[in-house]
Amino acid sequence: MANLVAAIKRSQAQPEDIIVVLDGDDWLRTDDALQIIVDTYRNEDCWMTYGSWISNVEHIVGGLPAYTDGTTDFRDVEWRATAVRTWKKWLWDLIDDRDLRDEKGDYLPVAEDLAVMLPMLEMSGTSKAKHIPQTLMLYNRANPASVGNTKRPELERLAAYVRSKPRYQPLLVKPSYAQGAF
Repeated sequence: MANLVAAIKRSQAQPEDIIVVLDGDDWLRTDDALQIIVDTYRNEDCWMTYGSWISNVEHIVGGLPAYTDGTTDFRDVEWRATAVRTWKKWLWDLIDDRDLRDEKGDYLPVAEDLAVMLPMLEMSGTSKAKHIPQTLMLYNRANPASVGNTKRPELERLAAYVRSKPRYQPLLVKPSYAQGAF
C-alpha cells in the first residue's frame, strides 16, 4: 500500500485522470487493454472499473462476473473487483488514509486491493463501477514469491480486518472539484 500511495502522489494525477493498477509480476494480456479501459470510461460514464483476468496456473479462474446491479453490501459478498483495477483520481482522494493502514497504523502490506476497492465500490455503486468482461490481464500466480503463495495467513487476517471497517456512503454525484471533462 505504501508504494501505491507514493506512486499516485508522485504521478501528480489530476482529478479526472484514470489510475490503472497492475502488479509488477503480472502483465496486460493484449495490446489494446488500455484502449479498452479508456473506451469503457468514455462509453459507460463510470468512475471506476474492475475486470477479468486469466492465470498461468490452471486451476485458478479469474473470469468473475460483474456485481449484480444494485449491490451495495460489497464487504459481505463474494469478491469480484479484481484486476485490472482502475479509478478516477478524485475517487481515490475520498478514501480516508487511515483505511489504508493496519491496526498499528502502518500501511497494509497485503490486502491493499480490498482496502482501496471496497470504499470506491461503496461510493460508486454498481451504476458507476463497471465490470470489463474482456480478459485484460495475465495474473502470474506461478511466481513463488507472490503474496498468495507466501503470505496467505496474513492476507486472510488483513482481508477480514479491512472488511470489518465502516462502510463508505454512496455518492449521488461526483464532488464539484472533479467536474472537469474527460
